[in-house]
Amino acid sequence: MLISSSSARSHCSCDAKFRECLRRTNSLVSAQIGVTYFNILGPQCFRNAHPIVKCVRKTRITGQKCEEYELDYTKPKMWQWFDNETF
Repeated sequence: MLISSSSARSHCSCDAKFRECLRRTNSLVSAQIGVTYFNILGPQCFRNAHPIVKCVRKTRITGQKCEEYELDYTKPKMWQWFDNETF
């Protein structure tokens, strides 16, 4: 996998655990961190999945992040970038 970003990226499962931890904490500070990290900075995460065909649903607010992907289940899994869920 070629990394073409100057920022660090995490495995999607790690970002999901981080997002859930922030939500469970349910404080003003955790909400600010969640919004800043997931909504404003919006880093992508990586995971091993069937190849992405296209984005079938984008975020309602900005339309810049993909919320749902169409995957090609006829092809083998590969490492690829995905947009993180918003906070």
